[in-house]
Amino acid sequence: MPQRLPFVRGSDFWVVEPTGNWSDDTRTGRRYADEFVAFAQQEDAASVLGSVVRSMIGHGQYGGVEAGFMTAIAGRAIGQAAVGATAVALMLAASDAAACFGTAANTLAA
Repeated sequence: MPQRLPFVRGSDFWVVEPTGNWSDDTRTGRRYADEFVAFAQQEDAASVLGSVVRSMIGHGQYGGVEAGFMTAIAGRAIGQAAVGATAVALMLAASDAAACFGTAANTLAA
């Protein structure tokens, strides 16, 4: 019964309240992932992950809670070391992209 997960409400499989603090929100996402994995193993319900992701997409936001959740799920699937390296690479790429877009926006605004 997925309703016992803290982020499931009725037929909505992703009801979260981000704080706006990236560290706190990613920690919450990782905790939710741990609870999801325990639930999925106990109930033999790994397929519920599809409903969770579908709800995430439906809400149209990807913040710290979602990042923490997905990183922790990926970590369990492919190994923590690989996920750590991938997360660092993604953060660096995002930082470079933000710098590029910021420079382009400043140039256009001038």
